[in-house]
Amino acid sequence: SSSSTRGLTVHSAASDRIEKFAKRTFDLPRESVIAAVDSKENGRVTASDVARSAGIKLSDATRDLNLLASYTDGNLEVSKEGDIVYEFGPNVRTSLASRSVGLRARDAFQAVWPVLFYLTKISFGVAIFVSLAVVYGAIGVILSSSSSSSDDGRSSRRGGDRGFGGSSGFSSYTNGGYYDQRGPSVFIDFNPFGNIFNAFSYRPYGYYAPYGEGERMGFLESVFSYVFGDGDPNRRRKEESLRAAARLIRDNYGVVTAEQLAPLLSPEQPPPDGSSDSIYVDESFVLDVLVALNGAPEVTDRGELVYVFPDLSITAQVAESYDNDDGGSEDGAFDELLRITGQQSRGETSNLHSPSSPKILPEEAIPFSLASDTNKFLSGALGVINLVGAIYLGTLLRDPSLPYKVGPQLSLVMKDLFPYLLTYALGYNAIPLIRSWINTARNKDIEARNYFRTLWAERQQDPNVKRKILSAQQYRLKEKVITKEKIGYSTSRDLDEQEFDDDERRQFQAFDAKMDNNDGRSSTKEDVRISRKKEQI
Repeated sequence: SSSSTRGLTVHSAASDRIEKFAKRTFDLPRESVIAAVDSKENGRVTASDVARSAGIKLSDATRDLNLLASYTDGNLEVSKEGDIVYEFGPNVRTSLASRSVGLRARDAFQAVWPVLFYLTKISFGVAIFVSLAVVYGAIGVILSSSSSSSDDGRSSRRGGDRGFGGSSGFSSYTNGGYYDQRGPSVFIDFNPFGNIFNAFSYRPYGYYAPYGEGERMGFLESVFSYVFGDGDPNRRRKEESLRAAARLIRDNYGVVTAEQLAPLLSPEQPPPDGSSDSIYVDESFVLDVLVALNGAPEVTDRGELVYVFPDLSITAQVAESYDNDDGGSEDGAFDELLRITGQQSRGETSNLHSPSSPKILPEEAIPFSLASDTNKFLSGALGVINLVGAIYLGTLLRDPSLPYKVGPQLSLVMKDLFPYLLTYALGYNAIPLIRSWINTARNKDIEARNYFRTLWAERQQDPNVKRKILSAQQYRLKEKVITKEKIGYSTSRDLDEQEFDDDERRQFQAFDAKMDNNDGRSSTKEDVRISRKKEQI
């Protein structure tokens, strides 16, 4: 469920930071790239295959595939048209882990991190009770000592017992008025909350949440969630958006319009009103996708912009989403494409961009906390009680007679701890307020962008946009599947086994013979050309 996914946001965000650190330190390929390669049964992928699966740039996919191939002895295959395919053996991740200390260290830390993070949240929940105990314990000691001193003073003036004063049970002033060095007992029976601590004692994870859908959170974890939140559920928005855009582009034969991409991206403006006379349309929101997936704009005969992505048409996998099993040809598919206004829906993404129900990739609102309402209220109440107590303790510590009331050592300890107690109390209450203000502003922007996405999706029903999508199909690209039969060169074979034409093979053989019988003469330009060609291969 979405709530369950959001509950893992902080853990996943930390995992991402761990992965980025490991990538910088050990130069490791991304986890998403490793998973994309491992998911292919035959182990053959192109950069566009991985970019679509992982939701990353084509340049990043190429770089990580090169790293992965070098670490795992993968092979590079070059088609006769110059397209590159990467071939890996089974269990790529296991093979990489056996050779990379960095990957093993990253996996080990990611395995330990959930436990460390859980303990951190529990510790923070315990900290509020420690702070309350210290703050109100100190207040109790000071007030009890003051009361005891007052009783002893009255008893002394009446000529009563000069030993223990009143009924407080604390040591007081001696005959000379000096403080008894034994000091008061700090083990006082002072509990301003009664049995409230028993009500908040930690229970198993999920005890306080209703047994229903969603994440169940114990109270100590709820304290952490109340103060710091549970992370941004949209932190992987860029990857998800790029993955969805790549699928849309592939399903539309490598050419799309801004109106088709907008519901999946982050448009900051609504589409132009159909009744408006303005011809200007801000399509700058497609620039990130163009750069990431090596796209290029094209101008149709009608003067409209469409976007073509030739690299995404290259794959090492037989397309699973072609619907030609019914005997229809590609031309027949295009006729159907025209019939449904140029948007061909195929396979698992059949509803991704249908004009009748265009797919929208919305952002989630950032929650203040995933804790239950009761736990959030109690967490906030404890924070207010702690802050009030810290402020009151500060007024008591300004009393110049405090060392005589509680003893010099205890007075010094209280004054040393007070700045930390006050800072904790202020931060505990200020951080949620600041987060709430920031989240409110961000959620307004999210709501606006989601609304714009809906408007862009609805605009696909406009007759002018339908004609634009139709005209874009003149740039459609045929998917290029790089099968084994199309490979001209592979690092898994010796040069003698490669598929060259007769002329190239004779040139290579003559060059090798000349190198074997080199008489010391300088190489000719033709020799240099052949040498460079071999290096390129």
